[in-house]
Amino acid sequence: MNFEQAKQEAKNRLPDYLDMITTKKGNQYICPVCKSGTGKNKTPAGQLNNDRQTFHCYSCNFHGDVFDLLGNLENITNESEKFMRVYEIFNIQVEQTYKTASPRAATQSPSESPIDYTSYF
Repeated sequence: MNFEQAKQEAKNRLPDYLDMITTKKGNQYICPVCKSGTGKNKTPAGQLNNDRQTFHCYSCNFHGDVFDLLGNLENITNESEKFMRVYEIFNIQVEQTYKTASPRAATQSPSESPIDYTSYF
């Protein structure tokens, strides 16, 4: 699948990721960021919004999608590293696309050096 399809597939897997990393009590989750729901009242404050594919904690105000949540929990700030890690967790395969070289670069082999015209002038 291409990058956009993979990204959407990963976002759709947010409920699966939450099930892997935390506990659900009723319609709320124990927040994996601040652990709200493990205190003396045992009242979780994390909520999943399936329409927007986001998680929000009303205790610590964390809000984000599966990439944001994973980045926060695993201390990953680089966006492409977040993507790669989520794809790894869910075994999502992304087609690799490569940019083609410019036509000028293709005509000159790497071993050829540019022609020196200084002696001519």
